[in-house]
Amino acid sequence: MCADTVYVWEDDPGAPPSSRSPVARPAPKLDQPPLPVVIEGSVPGAFHSSDYKLRYWSAADAARRTIDWVKEAVPGELKWHKDVGRKLTVHLDDGERFNAWYNRTGVYFFHGTANNQTIYSAESPDIVSHEMGHAVLDAINPRLFGVNDPQVYAFHEAFGDISSMLSSLTVDGFCSAVIFDTGGDLKKSSRLSRTGEQMAWALRRSRPHKVEQTCLRDAANEFYYMDPMTLPLRAPAVQLCAEEHSFSRVFSAAFLDALAETFYGNTVERLQDSAKEMAKILVAAVAATPMSTRHFADVAAHMLAVDRVMYSGSHSVELRAAFVDRGILSLSESSELTQAVLDSGTEAIERVIGAETLEWPELSAMPMPGARYGLRENFLVIAPSEPPRFVNPVPPNGDDENRPQRAATFFVDSLFSQGEIRVPDELITEKSPMYRQIESYTHEIVRAASGLYELRRVGFDDSNEGKGHP
Repeated sequence: MCADTVYVWEDDPGAPPSSRSPVARPAPKLDQPPLPVVIEGSVPGAFHSSDYKLRYWSAADAARRTIDWVKEAVPGELKWHKDVGRKLTVHLDDGERFNAWYNRTGVYFFHGTANNQTIYSAESPDIVSHEMGHAVLDAINPRLFGVNDPQVYAFHEAFGDISSMLSSLTVDGFCSAVIFDTGGDLKKSSRLSRTGEQMAWALRRSRPHKVEQTCLRDAANEFYYMDPMTLPLRAPAVQLCAEEHSFSRVFSAAFLDALAETFYGNTVERLQDSAKEMAKILVAAVAATPMSTRHFADVAAHMLAVDRVMYSGSHSVELRAAFVDRGILSLSESSELTQAVLDSGTEAIERVIGAETLEWPELSAMPMPGARYGLRENFLVIAPSEPPRFVNPVPPNGDDENRPQRAATFFVDSLFSQGEIRVPDELITEKSPMYRQIESYTHEIVRAASGLYELRRVGFDDSNEGKGHP
């Protein structure tokens, strides 16, 4: 084996006892534009254990593959969010938890023990590419990071799972295996659709309701869109709920459906071409979509508009079928998205596609009553207050009464109920509930320079402990 070749897991180590074996890959080069990465810790040498080498190179290879698919999809210059800096730091093992985490200082992975077997989240390319997906989306459209809305939050998680799929499809051997296993029908459950099989196995040892039977999430599912504000905040993994990882499965499933419909020919080259086309359409749509309470539907409509600009609408039938079949677009909404309507967004789409750097207007903040949560003072939250570009602000048969305020309140309620907000001691009163704060909270209330309190996101926590769904 030559010095510039390493062994890695191809997509996931698999649930024990797994017959999967590491595969040989070119040693990844991480310190390169457009999105350089650095891994904390020593580059494996002769004195390192084989386990460390496999963990290090699997994470490095997954990070490199994620950047590779993004580089193909983004024509302009792309940089990490300014708070990240020039390089994104990957932390291979930040402690003992079944967890993975992105914030604007880096991506963090952990370890846990099940049945006397230690599981490292950084060993799974699925999980690494998912967390890298959060960082990539934060680079493409940083406004998504701070919006307090269940759909926007869930879209970040869907993008992470889609990133895992697109990352795996850059590997020829993986593509061959998926084509063989599914007979070319990508809608079937496969290693492509399943995320985090090994981690799911570990979690099912103690909390079997939290994850699906074979993985953390499977994009080959039967979930159908419902307004998240009508769903429970938590539920067993076999049901859909408003929790972000659970609800994300609707959009990631629609994306897989569209990819499956555009794939024909049963060759690796054609599958990779289909993945690249879908990635370009998705990324441009994500960059152009306003922040509204109809985020899933408006992203879907933007994908149709991008397809008109990039590919003369050649994917229109497949995209419409996928999003209507999942209920993300209603039949009436799809029929109203005529060529003329989609072409009305051409200027905005072309501005995104051709931009070297992107700039967006600031989102408005609205006051949230502190008394609702037993706090001494009110605080500001960023709400999904922009109108969607292509779809009605009100979903079919939906309630139109101040949806941005209702969505933000619903979202903040869910954060408090799951202990995901760090609250300053000076805001707590004798009327405050007993806040159950999980170790890696996702939000905090801080006093801004203006003197007002604001709710701010800390990061995206893919914790599998202490929440209703992984």
